[in-house]
Amino acid sequence: MAGSHDPYVALRRRLDKHPIGLPEFEGVYDILRGMFTQEQARFIAVLPMKFFTVGEARRRSGLGEADARRMIDGLCAMGVLIDVERDGRRLFVVAPTYGGFFEFLFMRTRREIDQKNLAGLIDRHVHSVMDEMWAMFGGVGLGRALVYEDTVPAGLYAEVLDVEKASSIVGEATAISVGLCYCRHVAHLAGRPCGAEMDVCMTFGAVSRSLVKHGVARAVEKAEARDILARTREAGLVHVADNVERRPGYICFCCGCCCGQLVGVRRGRQPHPVQTSRFIASVDAAACKGCGRCVRRCPIGALSLVSSGTPGKKPPCTARVEEGFCIGCAVCVAGCRDGALTMRRRAQRVIYPKDSLERLLMQAIDTGKLHHFLLDNPTGWEGRAASALAGALLRLDPVKKTLALEQVRSRVLSEVVKGGLPGFLRKLL
Repeated sequence: MAGSHDPYVALRRRLDKHPIGLPEFEGVYDILRGMFTQEQARFIAVLPMKFFTVGEARRRSGLGEADARRMIDGLCAMGVLIDVERDGRRLFVVAPTYGGFFEFLFMRTRREIDQKNLAGLIDRHVHSVMDEMWAMFGGVGLGRALVYEDTVPAGLYAEVLDVEKASSIVGEATAISVGLCYCRHVAHLAGRPCGAEMDVCMTFGAVSRSLVKHGVARAVEKAEARDILARTREAGLVHVADNVERRPGYICFCCGCCCGQLVGVRRGRQPHPVQTSRFIASVDAAACKGCGRCVRRCPIGALSLVSSGTPGKKPPCTARVEEGFCIGCAVCVAGCRDGALTMRRRAQRVIYPKDSLERLLMQAIDTGKLHHFLLDNPTGWEGRAASALAGALLRLDPVKKTLALEQVRSRVLSEVVKGGLPGFLRKLL
């Protein structure tokens, strides 16, 4: 157990304030020591929850400007800090752990850290605490499955939204970068290579520009990105996007053996870690020949072969979809050679968070951490970020607003919910 004055304890506590936190799971301190020097740990531990400037980092850390800039640049190169330009100012924010800098740290081969040892630590940690880990995301999936567009019947294709099409997400992206698949890279270093292509995972927009700027990932044109979409579909990899409607931040190309999200779905027997697409696989029993190809291709084990119940009948088995478990990726449909599988519209409505801010807010409410954002030095840039969160709060239904009030019993937040955003902004800015 780390001591109370250990800088890694302060670091873990700071990282755990984020909705996607870092609880004191077994092996966590070994991972943090493998990632960060004590100097880096002390520095990150005092950084704000929201966007900050070099000046703010200097004030909080007590470092001189040169040392603060050196520390910030080093952490940006690790993918721990995201570097953005807003209104001519350079701003930074600490990336989350899972679905953040754990992944960025393995998006390229590195020499400055012992990646092999660190991969072993992370691999053991993730698989030992997977059930507890997914509970950290509350009721909001980290990613969402994208249906293979060409598997949706012509009569339903018009209902596939642009945000549900990998091709549209790529086509609308303002910047695209590609790096190594974190999951397959870690599995490879841990001695469990799966053979699927690694240099494929895409990041978009501001995060992409930051990763490229600091050498974490490489910039690609849309033509190469579309080639990756085609190759990964042919390989039967699941297209998993950021679980938001507007400006998704990434698309991962996931295999069922290495991807932590898909392994979590399979182990939990529910699609909680990954939001489903709005479509679901359906079997035409009359056309099914019981070959089992779809069962083998399904990355989460949502298909099985069941007996026809009639002795001597050909085929003796047909495929069956476990509907409450299927994530709607269409990997099975793309692999069926007999036309026995199709995608149909899911009966239950699927709703995605509008944007990353709303998803963050929903996760903060679900995990009881909203106050870390709204009450973290709400002045200047901090206040603007807090007011944006408050605006997202106002769009939630009354039940979610009540939950937020129960977490943050401050007079300001009460006025946001009861009186609206203008009063809240007057108090902050």
